[in-house]
Amino acid sequence: MKKIFLLILIISTFQSCIKPSVYSVVDNTLFSEPYKKPYFVITYGNDYEKEIADILVKEIKSTFKLNTNIVPNFQVFHKNSINSDGLKSTVENVYNSKGSDLLFEIDIYHIGLYGDIIQNFNFNITAFDFKINKEVWKSKVFSPTYGKSVSNTCLQFVNKLKNDKVL
Repeated sequence: MKKIFLLILIISTFQSCIKPSVYSVVDNTLFSEPYKKPYFVITYGNDYEKEIADILVKEIKSTFKLNTNIVPNFQVFHKNSINSDGLKSTVENVYNSKGSDLLFEIDIYHIGLYGDIIQNFNFNITAFDFKINKEVWKSKVFSPTYGKSVSNTCLQFVNKLKNDKVL
């Protein structure tokens, strides 16, 4: 029992040292001014990913509200409920309605679990410019889920977009 307690204590100590991280690649030659109307599409495949998608929608909206004058739109899909043609149709409808100028696709690809509790997750974000029909920004994101880590991750994400002059 002491060994298990010690192991949990060590893991918790190391986990508290893990910080959210956002790494990005941007091509500023593809656009001349920051975007004003982002649209987010998040796809999920299981209940854990759905839980993370819901948290991300809430936290990204909150972060945008506090740190920008931009109000992003979101759509969350189950991976089995939409195929690439359905996603393409959704994207075309958003663009044709002049509702957005930049599409962010969020793909959750790794979830760290401790039993049934989500400890951390990774996701990729790709920003796609509707006008030029090209990707302009990509990011790989890691987020722990303890405390305010997801909020901090979303703040880093928005600040990275600002620093990369995407927003």
